[in-house]
Amino acid sequence: MGLDLQERHAGSNVQERFVFKANATDPRPLDIARPRRHAFCSVMSDSAKAVFLSYASQDAEAARRIAEALRAAGIEVWFDQSELVGGDAWDAKIRRQIAECALFTPVISANTQARREGYFRLEWKLAAQRTHMIADGTPFLLPVVIDATRDAAALVPPEFSTVQWIRLPSGETPEKFCERVKKLLGQSEPAGAALRRDGSEESGHKAPPAIKPSRSWPVPAIIGVVAIAVLALWQPWKETAVSPAAAKTVESAKPAAPLTEAQKLVAQARRIYEEGDELNRENLLLAEEFVQRALALDSAEPAAWELAAWLSYQMVWHSIDESPARRETLLRQANRAVALAPDGVAAQLVFANAQLVGRTGKSEAAVAPGYYGEIQRSLQRLAEQEPRNWKIQRALGTVYRNLNLTDEAIRSLQRALELSGEDPVASADLVNVLIRRQHYPEAEAILARALARQRSGRLLTFDVVVKCRWRGDPVGALKSIELWPAWLLRENRGVAVAWQAAYWGRQPERALSIVQEVTRDYLRDVNFAGPRAVLSARAHELAGNTVAAQADWRLVVQRCDQDLAGNSQDVGALFWKAWALVRLGDPAGAQATATLVRQQMQSVPSNFFKTQPAATLWAMVGWTDLALSDLRGLLEKPGDEVSLTRAYLELEPAFDSLRQDPRFQVLLGQAPAPKKPEDGGQKSVLVLDDKSVAVLAFANLSDDKGNEYFSDGISEELLNVLAKVPGLKVSARTSAQQLQLKLGAAAGTKQIVNPEAYGLVLEGRHFLTLRTATGFDQAARAFTEALRLDPQFAQAQAGLANTTALRGRYRLLDGVGRVEEFDQLAIAQSRLALQMDPSLAEPHAAIGFVLTDRRQLAEAEQEFQKAFAANPNYATAYHWHSHVYGVRGRLDLALKEIGRATTLDPLSFIMTYILGFYTCDTQRYAEALAILDRAASLRGQGESFLPLEADRARMLLALGRPAEALAVARKVLHDPRLITAGWYAAGEAIQVLQRGGETAEAARLAESLIPAMPPGSYQRGYVLCALGRFREGLPQLASMPVIAQNRIYWHPMFDPVRDTPEFRQLLVKLGCVEEYKVARATLARMQQEQEAKK
Repeated sequence: MGLDLQERHAGSNVQERFVFKANATDPRPLDIARPRRHAFCSVMSDSAKAVFLSYASQDAEAARRIAEALRAAGIEVWFDQSELVGGDAWDAKIRRQIAECALFTPVISANTQARREGYFRLEWKLAAQRTHMIADGTPFLLPVVIDATRDAAALVPPEFSTVQWIRLPSGETPEKFCERVKKLLGQSEPAGAALRRDGSEESGHKAPPAIKPSRSWPVPAIIGVVAIAVLALWQPWKETAVSPAAAKTVESAKPAAPLTEAQKLVAQARRIYEEGDELNRENLLLAEEFVQRALALDSAEPAAWELAAWLSYQMVWHSIDESPARRETLLRQANRAVALAPDGVAAQLVFANAQLVGRTGKSEAAVAPGYYGEIQRSLQRLAEQEPRNWKIQRALGTVYRNLNLTDEAIRSLQRALELSGEDPVASADLVNVLIRRQHYPEAEAILARALARQRSGRLLTFDVVVKCRWRGDPVGALKSIELWPAWLLRENRGVAVAWQAAYWGRQPERALSIVQEVTRDYLRDVNFAGPRAVLSARAHELAGNTVAAQADWRLVVQRCDQDLAGNSQDVGALFWKAWALVRLGDPAGAQATATLVRQQMQSVPSNFFKTQPAATLWAMVGWTDLALSDLRGLLEKPGDEVSLTRAYLELEPAFDSLRQDPRFQVLLGQAPAPKKPEDGGQKSVLVLDDKSVAVLAFANLSDDKGNEYFSDGISEELLNVLAKVPGLKVSARTSAQQLQLKLGAAAGTKQIVNPEAYGLVLEGRHFLTLRTATGFDQAARAFTEALRLDPQFAQAQAGLANTTALRGRYRLLDGVGRVEEFDQLAIAQSRLALQMDPSLAEPHAAIGFVLTDRRQLAEAEQEFQKAFAANPNYATAYHWHSHVYGVRGRLDLALKEIGRATTLDPLSFIMTYILGFYTCDTQRYAEALAILDRAASLRGQGESFLPLEADRARMLLALGRPAEALAVARKVLHDPRLITAGWYAAGEAIQVLQRGGETAEAARLAESLIPAMPPGSYQRGYVLCALGRFREGLPQLASMPVIAQNRIYWHPMFDPVRDTPEFRQLLVKLGCVEEYKVARATLARMQQEQEAKK
């Protein structure tokens, strides 16, 4: 990610490849061809008997191990050294070899999962296409998994899922695997012999049968190997002409030296850098830590200095660290990189970029004449050497932008976008310039396409900027912000953009919550630069909190005075001090300070006004004429400053004092804005905003009470029809069930349904709402029988998927066993349902539910959004989506989401329970108990729901009703279902006894319960923690399900140990360190807000 060392072309990495022969029977010397874009460890003498090994560049080492093991066993291997894309001729050769090889072996891993684009994906698709021309029973695909990547979740062509997969951890290749490959190639297996399992771990896919042997083969062997160090220490932009000597055939090649420890650290740093986001400071700092460790081992390692310079460049370029010290460090690192590799294009490129941003805070006007011209010429020389290097074009675009050559900048950045295969960095660079030059329609189109391909921090923030400043839609912007990764709201860029959306949307509480996500007292970014207290003060003013706002404005003055003591010409400090003085009731002092701002602007232009138009201050201090004049200038001659639009003028509160001035109204009319529809006609639209309808259950008047679900089904049919009406909120009143049957979803078509199958679906969904083991069994039988009657009944297939997903989640929460098979099956069943009916919401929600518990939150979010788009009134989707927010630590958003679910389905006991569950976490115990009591009443007179009862006991004790609390806790602890269907109820009930003074009873019951719990179950640790035995209990919570980990975030039980090393170690093991920080900050903010309302 970011401006990295690894070049991308058409979505893949640009490195060097080598071609050499590896055939022991061939006496010809080894060929070392010109370093081209694609090369292989074997030039196959007969590709019809060879294995094509396809992998992502990050898995080069593992792939090399596999290739070497196969060749040592006498198997011909086509092994491409680094996964490159080259010219048309080379590309044609690759396609030909895939079309001719005997076996195609894709190497699947977390790295291939992370890379949605790459040349290996083209290779995979070509191989998948070839399978359609191969007779059934003929082996061709042999996928290999080298880590814990699960088959069902793997991003591979569908054809790969029809064959057996082999697991070779880290590429370690046993002899039995090589023997299997020989059999598939027909080298040693009798005709017609079936493929048998061997000792290598398999994924469970069905194995393809062996093919008939053809003829014996010569045994290839390794004559030489290419330097492995190239994988980590390549010169990614070097495409110089090959010397005559390099093009000649040589007699031999020495084996490469292994990577040094320093080089290994650089490779680790590069991987961290590339897999992270260019705006994420934690990612950059972690990569930098590895680079520094490498330099400590070898201070003359060129790749370390080069990567160090790129990391510093990113920090300065994105305002993460613009300090003079960091700028000096960047220039020093770039100079060192060039000194160690004076002819390296990569080193020269990072040096040029360092010169662009390394200047210590000088504006363009303050730069010596010819400064940018010299950088431009150096980059043009590099572009002549490597005309297809997109990062050179990107740097040229930045130079042209600084020279105010807009057209040239856009052309260079467009070229970079094309050459990069629409890399997110290149997309964001072009969008940035287009926005600043008021080319919003073009920016919007590029942004939409880029976000559909791959999200990044910059693209997400630009999306919000466009929604606010161009579309004038802060509400839509805030909805987009809800989908951001948590780290982005801790970065200055995310805070500045998100705060503006909330502030312009007149949502002061939301604006305050965004500001409180960060602890830094000063924010520096291209969207806002100033004391954090400026943002909180303005939000408090909007909320009418005058006292709080005045306190924050005094903090602003204090901080500005500190800055001015160090630099009396600090224009940013003068600007915000003047603003604060206005708000504190000192107009004279404000105007005097604003005068100093004007003087500084006239003498030394500042980059500060690229983040904040001076006209806002002039309006605040009452200089109306000057404010209007400045605004007119920005509209008439847009530069690299803040891009003014009609939405900006309309939504920015600083301009409120100007709105009645006719001149301001003229500016509004002149400001750029989205074009209205050409027809201008008034469309006839049925407006249903703020409207809702409830569907009441039909009474079952028959003598057979077993037909209750039929009457519910009639209600659900009405609900489903009404749910299609845009903007209509549909509340379901069913007998505690949510049926989502969407017949006739396609316009103008009707689905003919088997009435008996339809009845079984209704019956299955009724059983599913019971949330019991017996209910799950009955639901599965009903859905399965419905599918037997109607194999294409998509709703039945979706119901079966929901059942499997819930079974897996409940097994996890009960701590009774592994659930991988449930997860894989649920995803497969959901995808099958979508094949039957792509318009369904339920399968997307089920997949999202499963992915949430696997901490694949970004992928889960995508599935839930698809569910909402398919059916905005599907309550279960909001219910399960609340857990995404819970995992991320956003208790506030989790409550809102589960609130939507209960609004849509107020009679669902499980949704009501989850609402009470999250309310309990806010420590609003009286409110939580009332909700839990309602959930218990909705449960009815059948089996109690043990987690609900245990939480009720905790609430009763917290509210000072110990006798009732102890009675409920004892009932829970003596329930025979406690171990297999209690989730964390045992621990909760034990803690109620412990805190209620019954310590001996608590210890005795715990000692009897723990041995009955499955080994490795998190329930054991939870019970021990309930007793206060944290040293024993915390390590055992490492197996806690993802959706239950919020117990650790907010449960008061863990308050005594939150600052201990053992607790911090647990967070690391669970992989939720950052989410925990967000969770604690969110709870603190919510409690402060609760106190303020009292």
